[in-house]
Amino acid sequence: MNSPTDPESSWRPGMPGYFDNVWRSYRKAIDANQYSVAIDRGLELLESYRAADPDTYSTEHKGSPMYALGYAAYASHDYPSASLFFDAAVAEDIREFGVGADKPALLFMRLEDKDQQVLASKIILDIIQVVQHLIGNYCARPGHVPITLDEVRTHFLKPLIASPDAHKRSLITAFISFIAEWKYRARQIGLVENGSREPFFLHMFRGCLLFESLLKENGRRTTSGLPVLSRMLRLYENELGIVAASIDQSSTDIDRKIRAATSNMAMQQTIEITNQLRNTFGHNIVWEVPALNAGSYNILVENIASACLHTVSTLYR
Repeated sequence: MNSPTDPESSWRPGMPGYFDNVWRSYRKAIDANQYSVAIDRGLELLESYRAADPDTYSTEHKGSPMYALGYAAYASHDYPSASLFFDAAVAEDIREFGVGADKPALLFMRLEDKDQQVLASKIILDIIQVVQHLIGNYCARPGHVPITLDEVRTHFLKPLIASPDAHKRSLITAFISFIAEWKYRARQIGLVENGSREPFFLHMFRGCLLFESLLKENGRRTTSGLPVLSRMLRLYENELGIVAASIDQSSTDIDRKIRAATSNMAMQQTIEITNQLRNTFGHNIVWEVPALNAGSYNILVENIASACLHTVSTLYR
């Protein structure tokens, strides 16, 4: 309970500026590296406000707690939740300051540093470093279409952030969380050699689903219903520079296919292995794959990321 001398004691839910002035409970936990505690306290703060004054909850600016929760979730290695909270902070900051503002959450979603010393500065720099590596890996593959990080920002991140279709920012949150999770999972895979492979399968599946979503949501052509992936590949095979009919999408003998994957495959084979992984892990997470180790996992993630970057490079300009 707040004491009379507590600077937050006079603030009540419904008062303008509430979340900009009531923050010490979760921030103290963050500063003490107690990230799960910070998340619980932040959620409790948001839940108590919504329960007390649901009419003003949606209009009250909540950028600060959402951003802090995003940082705490990232530090806890809960990358999808981190992206969710950062995106919520983006929505708050767009409404309050405009889409072009250099607010911390917007900088995060644009993967821009701008030398601001903010809570998530190191996170942004870490993700930028991984994205630069993946772009370099993609641009070394036969059949690639050159792209830079600045071009990813210009043609993919910024237009989606500015889009009136806020739900399409899911493409950005999936892109960032897939990349952010990679190195964490890579540290684990060699330490647990047998048993469940679920975290690695689901991580790769999310990247494959991102590839499929990027194809379906690029907006170049109107398609009826919800086309299957094979149809999308036929629809865009000229832009992608592939022969869609030659792509084997089967999930049979996945261990052999994982063993055969390399980090410098041409885009035809890169997209093929991404399709195969999507169809494998999208229907079953119980697979015996002796070939899946730290080295092959990294190669598969690079292939999936290259398929995503190729889609951005060819269909989002």
